[in-house]
Amino acid sequence: MKKMKKQLEAFVSPLSTFSIINYERKEVLSLSPSLYQRLLPAENYLVINSWGAGVAGGRLSASTRVNGHGRRVSYNSAPFTLSIKGASTQCVFNISQHGGQVFYTSTTPHGTVYPRAVLYNDVIGGVVLMVKEPAGIARNKNVKKPTKSHDRSYLSEEDCETKGIAPANASSSIVIPDTEKFSLLTNANMYFSGSIYQTMDGVLVRIHDWIIDDAGAWGGWGGYFALTDDENNLYPDGISMLMIDDGFSEGKAIIEFNHNSLDKTVTITVLSHTSKVCDLRDLTEVGEPFPYTICFAL
Repeated sequence: MKKMKKQLEAFVSPLSTFSIINYERKEVLSLSPSLYQRLLPAENYLVINSWGAGVAGGRLSASTRVNGHGRRVSYNSAPFTLSIKGASTQCVFNISQHGGQVFYTSTTPHGTVYPRAVLYNDVIGGVVLMVKEPAGIARNKNVKKPTKSHDRSYLSEEDCETKGIAPANASSSIVIPDTEKFSLLTNANMYFSGSIYQTMDGVLVRIHDWIIDDAGAWGGWGGYFALTDDENNLYPDGISMLMIDDGFSEGKAIIEFNHNSLDKTVTITVLSHTSKVCDLRDLTEVGEPFPYTICFAL
């Protein structure tokens, strides 16, 4: 009996979507079960039961749910089996539950699974399901530059790069000058409790969330954030708290900011988290100009 080539696998949050790449097949593929394709505006969905010839991309899920903020979002409840079938091929992908993560694997030689990283290999924005990977297609080619808005960058569904680097400088606490703003890195929608302001068009504006779905993105990073709207006093004196929630209270984090006005420093500390990842990183190691970044990932 011929041994099947080992396929790549992916562990992601149930909130993470997947895409289908059908570069090589010159035929429309049927999908079973039907899937939800996220459109823009982000809360609009199209139920589909087929995938076009030569089509790559999509933000797909097996179901949708309404989160604690009344927003409809993609959700993949495991277990289920996804069959992608054409006249000349059939790919079967198993999606199972392991703790709070969803596990994707291929059971047929024509299907391949790739995790889609957001800068780092432990921040997975989604999953690529490839139908018979063509030998000539390299996932580092034809990669579009991330889209940007208000100093935030977004990994879009058309981006083909899947690999990320291992974090070299992740920490649970850092000390920064109190004249510096912090940034964010995430693969999820984030809802904030506590005062947080973002620089937009040169002005600090209070925000209550960061919805990457609105950008049609797999993940996002960057921005310049503070805890006040005063450019001359970015942080209140003493201790302030910032709470982050994924909308379902499955992934949460509590971040402490301790502003010492005497030595003009702010100590940022991750006090606790239930998200898969929450730490502080220097994104200059991946070529991004954000040295003081809170990473929150499901």
